[in-house]
Amino acid sequence: MIQDIEGQLPELYKLKIGGKGEKRTSSKGKEFQLPQKWDHIKICKVERDGTGNFIVDEELTKELGEGSDKPKVIGPIMFLYNRLEANFFTAYRCYKGQTCVCRGDGIKALRTDSVKEGNEWVLKPGTEKEVKCGDGCPMLATDPPACKPNGILSFMFPDAQLGGVCKFRTTSWNSVKVLLGGLKYFTQLSLGRLMGIPFYLRLNEKITQVKGQNRTIYYLSLEFKGKFEDLRRVAIDYAQGAAEHLAIVENVDVEASSKLAMEAEIIMDEDLDEYQPAMEEREDGSVVDKETKELVDAPPTERKKPKFPLNKGKSANEPEVVDGPESEEEEQTSEEVEEEAPEAEIPEEGDLLI
Repeated sequence: MIQDIEGQLPELYKLKIGGKGEKRTSSKGKEFQLPQKWDHIKICKVERDGTGNFIVDEELTKELGEGSDKPKVIGPIMFLYNRLEANFFTAYRCYKGQTCVCRGDGIKALRTDSVKEGNEWVLKPGTEKEVKCGDGCPMLATDPPACKPNGILSFMFPDAQLGGVCKFRTTSWNSVKVLLGGLKYFTQLSLGRLMGIPFYLRLNEKITQVKGQNRTIYYLSLEFKGKFEDLRRVAIDYAQGAAEHLAIVENVDVEASSKLAMEAEIIMDEDLDEYQPAMEEREDGSVVDKETKELVDAPPTERKKPKFPLNKGKSANEPEVVDGPESEEEEQTSEEVEEEAPEAEIPEEGDLLI
């Protein structure tokens, strides 16, 4: 048996809460697709459709989504390991275009110089160096940050096809923080066990302020359907039933953790255009190239129609009416409508690091 090759489970499904939007053509004739966020969860296959999105497994989504074709909750899911980091890989990653130039763990990072060749950034061999990561890093201080957290949650569906895993990829601060918090929380409550416990993933939303405007943010959280004693009972029963295999299981845990860094280096190029899109939509509706800041598509110029005819039948003493909101009440109404619109937050779901 070859000693230096580790086994690896195939990725059978992708859990998605966002994808590519419709194709748009700029005034200069350039086609692009902006990322879009969904207000529900989809279980997708690993093949894409004609729009560039992954094909949704409608039957499995409805089966594990409590009968809904647009579920907010998916489950049950089960983790393959007890060690948190073996189930949820997280790291910082910084890109130039679609080339990763820096990757770190919040304490230290490996940064590589790059040079632009044509339309692509290419890493310069022999320039990799260790730098400080996390607080104080200039890549995190830009607006928007050039460096983002990357997370990959790996799990299985016990009620679906076995033999592989489902992965949820994200570059959302909210999803990374909440999922990490949930895993730590349940690890403590279940006496250090995660494997074999039926969990559920829930899509949450919250209203937050982004540059003075209200936006709806979507993020995933982990939950267990039951009380504290139910969780403990499941964990203890599973541990007792697998006592004779415990040494083997723990050894697999350690091996899985030691190989995560290598696995995380495998960049999934087909996902980069979603998690590291070349185009960015601004608050006014315009679209710019993220790297060059060049205007790709101008903002809409449609003017709001007044509710009443302008200056019709006014007396000589009446002031002239100007096209625009008739009252503060109208302005407030338009803001409330905007609050309800889902935010097209750039990539959630991203890919790996160090």
